[in-house]
Amino acid sequence: MFRAICTEEVPDLIQGLKIGKTFIGPPIKCIKLANQQLSTALALVFNNSLTQGIMPNILKLARVTPVYKSGDSTLPENYGTISTLSSFTQIFEKLV
Repeated sequence: MFRAICTEEVPDLIQGLKIGKTFIGPPIKCIKLANQQLSTALALVFNNSLTQGIMPNILKLARVTPVYKSGDSTLPENYGTISTLSSFTQIFEKLV
């Protein structure tokens, strides 16, 4: 069972995002500038997602990057993947 997310928790996580990191979606600098306006809305979306058991499609997106591991570089099995999630998904994961 998940606990409800308080609107006071979200601003701190938004401020903790690193601007240099690459995420999908709006630039982190813009998210930080709109922190107060976004915090309440994000808490509402996150709480609805938890109570209804439905994850919004926008939070399911990821940029998948192949990373060469070892061996023959022409073979797909010699690559691993790194998934880059949206900044909103990063916030959601830290709250849950």
